[in-house]
Amino acid sequence: MLSKSNFGAYIHLRYLVQEKIFFQKNRGDTASSLGNARKANTAVSYRFQ
Repeated sequence: MLSKSNFGAYIHLRYLVQEKIFFQKNRGDTASSLGNARKANTAVSYRFQ
C-alpha cells in the first residue's frame, strides 16, 4: 500500500505521462484544458504532502 506522500508523487508522475501523450496528440486544442488540469493536480499533490 502506498503512503500518502508516495501516493501524491504517483498521481503527479501519472499525470505528467498523460499530459505528454495528450500534448503530442492535440498541441493547440488541449493547451487550456491542460492548464486547468495542472492547477487541479497541483492542489491534489499539495494535499498529500
